[in-house]
Amino acid sequence: MARKTPEQKAAAKKAVADYKSAKRSLAQHTDADSSAYLADHDRVVEAEKRIPWYRR
Repeated sequence: MARKTPEQKAAAKKAVADYKSAKRSLAQHTDADSSAYLADHDRVVEAEKRIPWYRR
């Protein structure tokens, strides 16, 4: 397996930080039909896609 470059490591760390931040925001919502909830859910999904080892 090839070694990760420092840029790849930094991008992965940022993706994980974004994912955690989005999950925290998502947990604050009480109405699953609100536009804010849907926007935060979209942020979570996009962050998951950028995490190299996260597979759905």
